[in-house]
Amino acid sequence: MAEVTRGDMIASVHMSIGVIVMALLDGVLFTLGVLCIFLLHSGSARPSMQQKLLVGYIILLILVNLITVIVDFIWSHFPFLLALNPAQGQAVQVAMEYFANLMPLVSILVTDALLLWRCYRVQKILGPNQGAKSNVFWVIPSIFWVAMLVTGITAATFCREKHLLMAKLVGMSLGMNVLINLYAAAFIITRLLLHKRMTMARLGDRIPMGQHLRLISIVLQSAVLNVPVTFAALVCIVSGDASYNVLSPIAVTCQSLSVVLIIHQVASRRTVDAQDEQKTERWPNEGRELTNFSVALSDNPGASHIP
Repeated sequence: MAEVTRGDMIASVHMSIGVIVMALLDGVLFTLGVLCIFLLHSGSARPSMQQKLLVGYIILLILVNLITVIVDFIWSHFPFLLALNPAQGQAVQVAMEYFANLMPLVSILVTDALLLWRCYRVQKILGPNQGAKSNVFWVIPSIFWVAMLVTGITAATFCREKHLLMAKLVGMSLGMNVLINLYAAAFIITRLLLHKRMTMARLGDRIPMGQHLRLISIVLQSAVLNVPVTFAALVCIVSGDASYNVLSPIAVTCQSLSVVLIIHQVASRRTVDAQDEQKTERWPNEGRELTNFSVALSDNPGASHIP
């Protein structure tokens, strides 16, 4: 039988811990995802195309995370499987390593793509109309996204035998992910604060400002859920700490969970649409802008603004 080194055993145990936590978080993700699907369809006899796309996005996110946790579970126990059956283990080792490195990247790319879409929508809805110059606000995170795609695929595909180079590329990919999340949160919150100040200058205290604060709270909750874990995983891989094997699977699921959490919070507010419509009628321009902004958060045209 092939020998299992002490380093392989420690790495396997660390990754197994991360996969267990990842599986628990996937259970939460599945529950929230199912609730979101029901909320998006509630009150709509014929769901719009964007609602159907959002439901498809949630299902895709759940499937990607399910595949990822299965692959990570097998990969975390692979040293022992290789020791028990060396011939068969070596035959599938390359494919398993490829999928173990690629699936977390796919999950992060899918979640960050929605962040880019939100930045684009927020700029179009709440940003000043400066023509082509306005595009820079969503082009910047798009550049980070492409850089993350290139470094991630390079690490997963071409650098499996070069562990030091692979660690650097994975660290760069995680760094791009942290930058995208921080940029998106800061950009959206800044646009909300500027819109609040503009609204107060035009109408004074005649319009309630709580809706701005609630939207900011949702954005902050999303960032707080995934950025610290991803940053901790980044620090571990840069420093060579074995804790990366624990934090990496957790960070991947937290990315998806933060996205679904925003959709769930926005969609759940549809139960108070009747009250919101009354406020929108009193302040039509400001209500319409915030309605459009909350649609940018949920990408659901059936969702009204958050009060």
